[in-house]
Amino acid sequence: STSITEQSCENSPIKEDKLKTFYKTFYIEDSISTEIDTKLLGRLRSQMTERDPAYILYTSGSTGQPKGTVISHRALIAYSDWFIHAFDINERTVFGSQTPLYFSMSVSDLYASLRTGATYQIIPKKYFSFPMQLIEYLNTYKINTIYWVPSALNIVANWDTFAYIKPEYLKKVLFAGEVMPVKQLNYWRKALPDVFYANLFGPTETTDICSYYVVNRTFSDDETLPIGVACSNCDLIIADENGKEAASGELLVRGPFLADGYYHNPEKTAEVFVQNPLNDAYPEIVYRTGDLVYRGEDGLLRYQGRKDFQIKHMGYRIEPGEIEAAIGALPEIHACVCIYLETTDEILLFYQGKIKQEALSAAISGKLPAYMRPNKFIRIRQMPYNSNGKIDRKKLPMPKEVLNISKENYVPPKTDLQKQLVSIFEKVLNTKPIGIHDNFFELGGDSLLAMSLNIELLEFTNKVSYSDIFKFSTVAELEDKINSDNNKPILNKFENLPGGALDILNKTTKKSK
Repeated sequence: STSITEQSCENSPIKEDKLKTFYKTFYIEDSISTEIDTKLLGRLRSQMTERDPAYILYTSGSTGQPKGTVISHRALIAYSDWFIHAFDINERTVFGSQTPLYFSMSVSDLYASLRTGATYQIIPKKYFSFPMQLIEYLNTYKINTIYWVPSALNIVANWDTFAYIKPEYLKKVLFAGEVMPVKQLNYWRKALPDVFYANLFGPTETTDICSYYVVNRTFSDDETLPIGVACSNCDLIIADENGKEAASGELLVRGPFLADGYYHNPEKTAEVFVQNPLNDAYPEIVYRTGDLVYRGEDGLLRYQGRKDFQIKHMGYRIEPGEIEAAIGALPEIHACVCIYLETTDEILLFYQGKIKQEALSAAISGKLPAYMRPNKFIRIRQMPYNSNGKIDRKKLPMPKEVLNISKENYVPPKTDLQKQLVSIFEKVLNTKPIGIHDNFFELGGDSLLAMSLNIELLEFTNKVSYSDIFKFSTVAELEDKINSDNNKPILNKFENLPGGALDILNKTTKKSK
């Protein structure tokens, strides 16, 4: 199948009546009944090389445009070869897949299955809301290997699921995508001591993973897991701000796992796919991950946090992950997330668990120094999760003062159009109240939520394109844009819609059949 993206359209404007000429949506049912053109396939395959793209996987930035990561056949083959041998994947392996196919983690179990004849069982998303039924599913399909995000594993632990039912066939538990809390990992290891556990680490730009750690000892609940050592056929460099090799700093990756860059985005590609700073003899590209790491005394790499997440509070440089690890180790805490407010120099802690704010504040007084203690504690019933199963920080229910919505600067909607736009903003951002001068992106919006906003706007107006949302980011600005365009030609409803618009095209195509 193909999808229309803003990047793929901007150089070749497409009118709505020509969509079918340039882009086609192929349905599995139709492809099965289509006769195979062996001559065409033979001609295409004779022209292929290992450097050709195998796929383009889109990731969302915090603001701006999604990035299309181009992964070649060479990278995919090299990476999957490591994965298969590192974890002994074979025809007896039965994967229970949790991650959607548009998430880089799906690459590992999917292509390992294709290469080895392993069984690839896609677990319906609904089971991850019902832990006991999830384990029953694993047992029904005799799943022996899982590769999940930690949030999925945490749900099983937080509900004490193994007190009622245990997986009968499980042999390997792999996890990646976010930091694995040791407290929940210890729950799994205590209940299933004979299972193999491994912590995998890496960005989409390294196909999936670049380092890993086989859990081979006991950790206390307040410790953090190492991210381990480099995968075979992959090399990791720790560089300081001057590009010199260091004991701690930004993680750089080199080797055949690397993506070729970002689709139609030479500026961003040049920013992070750079010449190896340790090699001045010949061209060699490395990927700057933006992750801060250090090498411990045991020789293992340890993750400190994202370079862009590091904060300076009360004169100290702080890694929010250290705060989350310390508080997450408390027995009453099921999950927690730290958010830093630069405007007020405050650390917010969102937490899920059976402990009151006052008791939590007292509990951490002996665990964290004063400068690392959160200024505010916000207890929530359930952490928000994104489509990949990871905690979605952008959907945390921010209090009004955090969102800069106060009696002094809050301007309510007055006109019918303003009220309609505010209603859509509040629906997409899942927060209230929103005033007509509150900026969509400052309230937690990103490129994917902008796409959702664009889709909602299309229900009543076709005067706003996807790219307009980045130029006119408040209700007042959008109202002026809509009113000023009353005498202008109607926009193509698919103009500048980013990756993910395939759902809309599918619905449109089905309705037309």
